[in-house]
Amino acid sequence: MFQLLHRINSVSASTWWAVACGLVVGGLVGCDPGPQPAAPRPAAPAPEAPRQTSQVRCDEILKSALEQLEPRSLGITADTDSVIRYLREWTGRCGGRNKTFEVPKSFVDAMTDPERENLGALKYGVRDIEVLREAALFKLVATSITATAKTDAEKVSLVFDHVVRTVAMAPASMGVLPFTAADRYLVGVGSGRDRVMVLAGILRQLRIETLAIEFPVSDDPSNLPTLAGVLLDGELRLYEPTLGEPVRINRRDQSSPVVSLRELLTTPSILESYAGLRGELARLKPEDLAKARLACVGQASLWSQRMQDLQQSIAGVDAVTAAEFLADSELGPGLLSRVAKAGGDGFAAEKVVPWSYVSGLIPKRDRPDEVQQRQLYFLTGAWAAPFNVGQDENGQPKLGTPTRAFLRLRLALASGGAEEALAAFPSEVILPCRALRMMSLPDEVRFQAEDAANESSYWMALCQFDRGAMRVAVDGCDRYLRAARQAMLVSVLQTAGADVPRQKIAALETAFEEAFRLPGDKSLAQVLEAATQVVLGRPANDAQRRTLVFLEGVYRRIGAMQLLKAKALAAQNDREAALKTLQSVPVTDAAAVEAAALRSVWTDAPEAKTPEKEDGTPASKTDEQPAVEKPPEKAAAENAAEGEKAEKKDDTD
Repeated sequence: MFQLLHRINSVSASTWWAVACGLVVGGLVGCDPGPQPAAPRPAAPAPEAPRQTSQVRCDEILKSALEQLEPRSLGITADTDSVIRYLREWTGRCGGRNKTFEVPKSFVDAMTDPERENLGALKYGVRDIEVLREAALFKLVATSITATAKTDAEKVSLVFDHVVRTVAMAPASMGVLPFTAADRYLVGVGSGRDRVMVLAGILRQLRIETLAIEFPVSDDPSNLPTLAGVLLDGELRLYEPTLGEPVRINRRDQSSPVVSLRELLTTPSILESYAGLRGELARLKPEDLAKARLACVGQASLWSQRMQDLQQSIAGVDAVTAAEFLADSELGPGLLSRVAKAGGDGFAAEKVVPWSYVSGLIPKRDRPDEVQQRQLYFLTGAWAAPFNVGQDENGQPKLGTPTRAFLRLRLALASGGAEEALAAFPSEVILPCRALRMMSLPDEVRFQAEDAANESSYWMALCQFDRGAMRVAVDGCDRYLRAARQAMLVSVLQTAGADVPRQKIAALETAFEEAFRLPGDKSLAQVLEAATQVVLGRPANDAQRRTLVFLEGVYRRIGAMQLLKAKALAAQNDREAALKTLQSVPVTDAAAVEAAALRSVWTDAPEAKTPEKEDGTPASKTDEQPAVEKPPEKAAAENAAEGEKAEKKDDTD
């Protein structure tokens, strides 16, 4: 893999996007390469009067459409155009039999022009398919992770924790990418706002409404402090998406109830518990709380009359939720009235707006710029892997079709097929991808294979955590971290420009272990570069620096893996080991914000009693005193000195 690291960044954005569209995404995100000449738009036809069709035939048409939205076919066999044709046929033959309700004018006025056009469209389109796909996927996710919950509050707690683990925080440098909520869930990386979007999508399938609560404290609408507000028992309960925890009066008391929006507005002192943390509430002052704004999470399709009609036709206990009814009607108060009442004094239904973050993603989804195209490929390239490989007439490897085994197994995990995915990831993805990276194939294909193998290891560890197999999860995290460390060590040695004595190789390996264990306040690449300079006795060269930075991106789950490992250790009541692991999260890593939040809670909270073996000795802790931590640079210098001593001894011998 290391020979392609420096060439891979030279591939043009158009090439990346061609691979992503042709081999990877398969309908999950848009593949329009850029602006196209606008075709004349015909006048909207008058709605057809539904033809008389038997209910049996109507159900058959609808079933044919919905079957193609089965989550395991996303991006693999699903045909968006076919689904749209079925739904349009259903509308022409069977639509209009259900009562629909208007969307309040104040809500429509707050929409963007494209969203208003989508809201009023008479025919089903791509945006509707996105909503239905998301609903189908999140229905299975919600059912799987809340199977043991007895109350709505328990369901929300389980879903929120699951979203926080699944959607790891992305670095700010990644920017805003035009993923749908379902894409974000499958990719497993995003911002705090992306977590709110995914949380709302999953809870919608449990018929629990979630709002984005924004605080307009600056002139930049793209960077406003945002909380998730979940409607429970007539109150909007608050969740901090960036820190990954519920909002509590005393956040160090994890048994205290989740704060409501009403309580936050009347008790500004709650903010004191969040001072010093790099979360959403830490950005607020007491006077900012009065600026809170309620926003519905979704795109216009959710509130359209065509989706209301469809929703009533698939109604039932097990049906997906693909529409929301905003206005008051003879059926009862609409969503806007309910959430406004839950917000407390100062909120009104006509002040609830659609969330601009979601609507702002849609144009970018259709026509991402070159930077976004590159990032999209970087995050979704693994979905096509591994590839079938044959031989050409000269006996050389010839690239065949993508198997999309990684995407299929990722979808299996999301759909409750943990056993299948855990059994198949090693044989169907990891081993074939490790073999592909050694073949003479295009650089981007070898990168996809390497990334798929790494991502498979990550999702397996996360799955074991979700299943309660904490020791197995810890082992999985350690394997990923060892692989990342070894890859970086080998790359530094291969680009050293000269043979490195074996004593210095051993010293460098130890120095890298120290850097991974205690990176300090620098990026991991910077710490490893400094350790390389100390051990080898000369500054790192350009090739070594570029390679370390690139591999830090390739193994982008390092911080998330350390965080997951810490949580697994804490779940085994090994708080001391968990706190040490949190120190291994680089301060510059996106996971550092959550790591700091957990550290502040675990440091002050009493540790649970350690389980005992039958002979009465601790099951997972020892009586050893913790070693004094040394900065990686100092440890590297000491290791280098030891290596030089060993070299002199060898020369003497």
